[in-house]
Amino acid sequence: QHRIVSSFYFLGCDKHYSFLEFLRKIHDGSLLSSIPFLGFRAIIRQHIISMYDYLIDDNGENNIDFTFKKESLDDDWKKFCVKHQLKHKALKHINKTTSIRDWKDLYRIHPDASRLVYDLYKKDFEYFNYKIIKTIKIISIH
Repeated sequence: QHRIVSSFYFLGCDKHYSFLEFLRKIHDGSLLSSIPFLGFRAIIRQHIISMYDYLIDDNGENNIDFTFKKESLDDDWKKFCVKHQLKHKALKHINKTTSIRDWKDLYRIHPDASRLVYDLYKKDFEYFNYKIIKTIKIISIH
C-alpha cells in the first residue's frame, strides 16, 4: 500500500488526480493507455506493476535468490551481507519522496482505496503474506 502511494507522488499524478482516481485509472488501464509515448509508458508501468510480476517468470518460477522488503530492509541487508560474505555497512535512504507526510493519510481520506489496492496487487498480498492496512476515516464533528 505504501509503494503505490510513493508512486502516486513520484510520478506527479497527485497534480492531476485524486489518489482514488489514480487507482481507478490503473485498474481500468486508462492510466497507461492514455500515454502515447511508449518509452514514458514503460517508465510509468514499472512503477505500478506488481512486485510479484517482477519476481515470477512466465513459467511461474521465482528466479530471485534474495528478496529485500522495505519493512525489514535493514535486517534483510544484514542477512544478504552475511550470505554473500560482504562487509556490512548501513544503507542510506536516497531518492525519498518528500511530499508524503503519512502515507496512510490517503487511505483515511479515501476509504475505498484499500480494497482497490488489494484488487490491483492481490498477487503481492498473497505471495508476500501482506495484510491490508485498514484506516479509520476521521470525521470532524463541530
